[in-house]
Amino acid sequence: MVDILPDKVFEVVSHIIKERIGLHYPIERKPDLEKGLRAAAEELHISDPSDLINFIATNQVTPELRQLLVKYLTIGETYFFREPAALYLLFENLKSVFERRRESGRHLKIWSAGCCTGEEIYSAAILLHQQLPDIREWKLSLMGSDVNLSFLKKAKEGIYHDWSFRGVQSSIIQSFFNKISNNDYEVIDSIRKQVKFQYLNLFENAYPSPLNGTNTLDVILCRNVLMYFNEQGRKNILEKFYAALNPGGLFVVSLTELSNIPPDLFEPVIKGNTVIFRKKPIHKTASVSININQDSALQRLNDIIKNTPVVIPKIQKKLSANNLFTLTANDIQEKELNLDEILEVLSSKSLKKKYSESQIEVFYLTAITHFIKSRNLVQAESLNEQALNELKLSIPLYILHSKILSETNKETEALETLKKCLFLDNSNFVINYLIAQIYKRLNKNREATKYFETTTKLLAGKETTFQIPELENMSIRELKEIITLSMTNL
Repeated sequence: MVDILPDKVFEVVSHIIKERIGLHYPIERKPDLEKGLRAAAEELHISDPSDLINFIATNQVTPELRQLLVKYLTIGETYFFREPAALYLLFENLKSVFERRRESGRHLKIWSAGCCTGEEIYSAAILLHQQLPDIREWKLSLMGSDVNLSFLKKAKEGIYHDWSFRGVQSSIIQSFFNKISNNDYEVIDSIRKQVKFQYLNLFENAYPSPLNGTNTLDVILCRNVLMYFNEQGRKNILEKFYAALNPGGLFVVSLTELSNIPPDLFEPVIKGNTVIFRKKPIHKTASVSININQDSALQRLNDIIKNTPVVIPKIQKKLSANNLFTLTANDIQEKELNLDEILEVLSSKSLKKKYSESQIEVFYLTAITHFIKSRNLVQAESLNEQALNELKLSIPLYILHSKILSETNKETEALETLKKCLFLDNSNFVINYLIAQIYKRLNKNREATKYFETTTKLLAGKETTFQIPELENMSIRELKEIITLSMTNL
C-alpha cells in the first residue's frame, strides 16, 4: 500500500489535527491516522487520499470536514459492563454516598466523558437500578458526551447488536433490554429516558459548567479517552475534571491509563488489582476575598490581589499600570495586562471620560471571565453586578451573569437574567438556546421545546460554518445538530 503520509507530511497533518480537533497522533500511531484518513476520503468519494491530506495540510479544515475526521479518527469499540471490576468497585464506594443523600435530597450526578455509543453510561444506570430500590425517589443526572455525533445518535437510539453484550449476564439482558430481532436488543424505556447525551469536546473549555451538566459531579467515567491527547492535553483535562467533581468525587479510567493520573489531584482507591480514583481535598492556599459596593467601586482590589498576580489570557506584551489610560479596546488584545491593572482601570473615577461603553465592556468581560475560569465565582458575580449597574444594555454581560448564576445553582435567577436579554434582543439565537437549556435542566420540557424551536427558526439561513463566540466557537451546523439531539432527549 502506498505511503500517503511521508514523515514530513505526517508532522504537519498531525499538528493541524491536534490544533483543530484536539486529537493527538504521535508517530507510533501513524498507521491509525492513515487508516482514518483513507476512510474519510472514501466517504467523500475522493479516489486519491493524498488529495484530502494536502487539503488538510493547508489548514483548510471546515466544520463539516472536522466532524467527518472525528468520525473516523475516534475508536467506537466499547460494550456493556466493560472492565466490570472497576464498575463494581465504583458502586461499592458509592454506598456511603447513597446513605448520606437519603438524608439530604437523594440526588446523584454521573458523567461518562467520551461515552462513545453509550454502553458505559447505560451500564451505570442499570447498576443504579439494582442498588437503589427507592430509585423513583431519586433525582438522577446521568449524562454521556462525545465529540462524535454519529456515536451520540446511536447512543440515543439505545439499540445494540449482541456483540455489545459479550460477558453480560443473561439475567441483566432479560431485565433491562427488549429483544427486537435475532441479534439486536433495545434498552428499556425506564433506563433509556434517564440518560441524556450531548456533544462535548474535551479539548475545549466548555466544562466544568452547569450549562451542560458538567459541574458538581459525583462520578466521572472517562475510559480509553485520554490516549487521544498529548501530555499537556491530558493535564488540562484532568485539572478540569478535578474542578468538576464534588469533594470526594470518584473518577474511573481504564487500566491502561492509570499512570496518567496526577497524585496531587486524585488518590487511588484499590481493591485487589482494581484501581479507581477519588478527588483529593483542596490544598489550603491564600484566598482572595473581594467586596464590591457602590462607593469603593473596586478601588482597593490592587491591595487585595497584589500577592497573587494573574495574567489575563490572550494578551502578549507587558504594559505598566502607568500607561493604562493610553489603551483602546483593541489594545487589550495585543498587550499583556495584569488583572490588578485591569481592575485599577475599572475603579478609576475618570473611567467614563477615558473610554467608550464598548471599551469599558471589554475590560469587564476580560476580568469577569478570568474569575470564572479560576473558579472565583463570588468575585465574578460581584464584578458582573457592578458592570451591569454601569452598562445596563450589555447583552454579553447579561449572558455571562446567567452563566455565573447557573454555576452557583441559581437556575431560576439565571433564567430571569436571560429573559431580560430578550427584551433587549428577542431575535438573539444564543439567548434563546441558553434559555432552552436551562428549562431542559429544570425538566420543564414543554418550555424547553418552545425555545429550542425558536432557536432553530432564528438559525435558518445562517452560514453553517459560522463559529459562535458565546458558545465556545461552536459552528452553526454543530449547534443545529446539538439542538436536534437535545429535543430527542426531551
